[in-house]
Amino acid sequence: MLFDSTGNEYDARIVSFTPNRVNLHIIDTRKTSAEPLVKLTIAQALLKGRKMDGIIRQLTEIGIHRWQPFIADRSISRPNNKKMLVQTTRWEKIAKEAVKQCRRSRPPIVSSPVRFSDTLDCAKKYKTKLILWEKATEPLAHCLLGKPLAYNQQVFLILGPEGGFTEAEIGAAKDSGLDVVSLGPRILRAETATLASSVIVLHCLGELD
Repeated sequence: MLFDSTGNEYDARIVSFTPNRVNLHIIDTRKTSAEPLVKLTIAQALLKGRKMDGIIRQLTEIGIHRWQPFIADRSISRPNNKKMLVQTTRWEKIAKEAVKQCRRSRPPIVSSPVRFSDTLDCAKKYKTKLILWEKATEPLAHCLLGKPLAYNQQVFLILGPEGGFTEAEIGAAKDSGLDVVSLGPRILRAETATLASSVIVLHCLGELD
């Protein structure tokens, strides 16, 4: 089975091969059934160490559409431009490897890290835009349940760093029209919150039924 990173997959037979080349005969072509209808963008504040590597791998597996890292006020990791480029290239490679494992036909779009204000500007383009905060009272699922699954439905979800968002950042998010939502009474690690909230979004919109 082959895929071309544009939504197609193929059944093929190996005709011949050398150490540097494989020749194949395409037997069947089809649109993949593994790509989600919902286009979920995860905007993740930079986390320390290699935590981001694990997050992009898992999010690719469950079916996010786009990955947007950003620098929050409390982000411990603040790479320079050269290091950002290296990290972005590594995340793209991890996403492509994860796609092969989970049989998706295309990797998520991996964007370079930006400022929090740039992330809010990007979120304005989305009808459903959410930011996760431990002090919020509105459950994440309440903003999503009852919405029909639709092709190319787009959701933008912002998640904070290890220390959480500042009051000023949440205020700016509200001013930009984002719904401030919660995962419940327990305080989760940043990487746990990212995975849990992404699964909730996709499940509520019918992607994991």
